[in-house]
Amino acid sequence: MDVEQLLITFRSLPIPVRVLVFRLLEKQRALVLCERLHLHEQTELIGAMADPEGMYLFQQLDPVDRALLLEELPARVAKRLLAALSAESRSAISELLGYPKDSVGGNDDLQLSSHL
Repeated sequence: MDVEQLLITFRSLPIPVRVLVFRLLEKQRALVLCERLHLHEQTELIGAMADPEGMYLFQQLDPVDRALLLEELPARVAKRLLAALSAESRSAISELLGYPKDSVGGNDDLQLSSHL
């Protein structure tokens, strides 16, 4: 499916289904799609990813699954999801992603900006 067709189909879906579809897309394809969305659509999508139900589901994932999901998301979306996790959970994900302990990615006390 080309990007235009994907965009039309994506826009026709209810928000919860958009979140699911977006999360299942290959990282580069998700990034291209996100860039083609209007600002209000991007905001709506990110907001839906961070809603309590979505965050609850994300937090219930096994750390390995969380890490795999985060690797597939655009950085901006991944940062929002990480910001909602405890320092312990972020540390576990950093280890799984292979960040050295003394790097920014491996920092247990990483404070993520709330406006990302």
